[in-house]
Amino acid sequence: MEEMKQLYNEEAMLKEWTSALYELGRLPGKQYIKGSQDNFIQEIIDHVKNNKHRLHVKHVNGQEGRLCSYDKDCTGD
Repeated sequence: MEEMKQLYNEEAMLKEWTSALYELGRLPGKQYIKGSQDNFIQEIIDHVKNNKHRLHVKHVNGQEGRLCSYDKDCTGD
């Protein structure tokens, strides 16, 4: 049972970070020049910290739905 909890936590974390990457990649005016990977990584970290409450996949009737980051009425389910 403990292994399943660990696996779920890792999967949830991966989805949160993937959501953050997707959001940052879509922000207008963000063009990263060569050598600015550190800035991009720091922005990803900050974005996850500031938006962790909504960077998860919403579950509807036991099925994965859309990202809560695009769902204005997300209840955090």
